[in-house]
Order: sequence, then structure tokens, then C-alpha cells
Amino acid sequence: KSDHLNVFDFPLHKYFLNLADYGGEENDMRDLARVGLVNATGYQDRAVTFADNHDTNRDNEASGVHHYKYQAYAYMLTREHGTPCIWWKDFYVYGMHEGIGKLLLARKYYAYGKGHEVPDANDKDVYCYVREGIPGTGTGLVLLLSDGPAGEKQIVTKRINSRQPNTTFYDLTGNVDGTVTTNAEGYGDFKVRMSEGEGWSVWVPTGK
Repeated sequence: KSDHLNVFDFPLHKYFLNLADYGGEENDMRDLARVGLVNATGYQDRAVTFADNHDTNRDNEASGVHHYKYQAYAYMLTREHGTPCIWWKDFYVYGMHEGIGKLLLARKYYAYGKGHEVPDANDKDVYCYVREGIPGTGTGLVLLLSDGPAGEKQIVTKRINSRQPNTTFYDLTGNVDGTVTTNAEGYGDFKVRMSEGEGWSVWVPTGK
């Protein structure tokens, strides 16, 4: 039946393609709360999200989403809705297997529970998203993405409700060192680098 068909999320791909082409100058990271079929009513669980595929990356690494691709994968692999698809060239040819592997671990072990947008923390250059986890399982995560320029190392801090009180988190990606411990209301000061190559952090509970 037609209501069971899945569809490739080309509108979301277009967002990341524009980010790759123009960077932070013309891009607004706040749009990630609403762009794509993965955020459209009636399509959320039918959307197949992708950073690139055989139609968008036919020739070489410089075609398709050639910048900020880890941000695209971090977004897709931690989100509550959508079925993410990994382009085999990214994993096996373009040298992204280690970074994507970390995001696959985040999805397998931590990306559970309801997803929450964080409009109070988002701005033009940083997007934040929370998975509240399943109580008693050590799951859940706090995602931060930036569109900082290549080579930049500045760290930005965002006050975010993790939905998990009195919990210590670390960045599974390794892009930001240290830990963050939330207060009794679940709020903590989570960090992300303003960097193309390292501007993707997935904070997960310690001890799992």
C-alpha cells in the first residue's frame, strides 16, 4: 500500500548540500528543527535520510555534500525519526569510517527515548537536540552541531535540559574533552567546537 512506502529525504539533503557549498555565511542551523521530510507530519517515519548516495556523489569526494558531512551523519543517526542510510563511499573510500563508527555506536547504545528540540539554545551557528533516553538503561544523548569554519577551534557552551537530572555526560565523538554533570533539573553546560571538522558532539551518559 502507498501509505507504507518510504521516501528518500531529498529536501534534507538539499539543506546539507547548501551548507557544504556556502558554509555558515548563508546557513541557519536553527532550520534543522524543521527541514526535510523527517520533520514533516506524515513523513517522519517514512523518510530515508542520507548525506549522499549514488545519484548525488557519482564522481569523486568533491561532489555532493563535500563539507560538514559529519554534521549530516550526526544529525541523521541520533534523530528519533527517519531511517538513516550510510553511503558506502563515505565509509569505505573517503576515510570516514572511524567517525561514522562512533556515531553508529551512539545510535546503537544511546539514541533512545523521545526526541526534543532545544529552541532556547539554538542559534544561527549551533543546533542542539536531545534524546531523553529510557529510564534505568543509561541511554539518552545531547547532540550539538556547528557550522564553524574549517580549522577553527573555538568552543561554544550551551545551557541545555538533557532530561536527565544529576547525570554525568561525556562527548562520545572525542571532539570535546571533559565531562558535564547536570543539576537536579537536568540542565548542564554542554559544549561544541566551532569547526567544520570537529563541530559535532554527541554527549552521552558515562558508565554504560
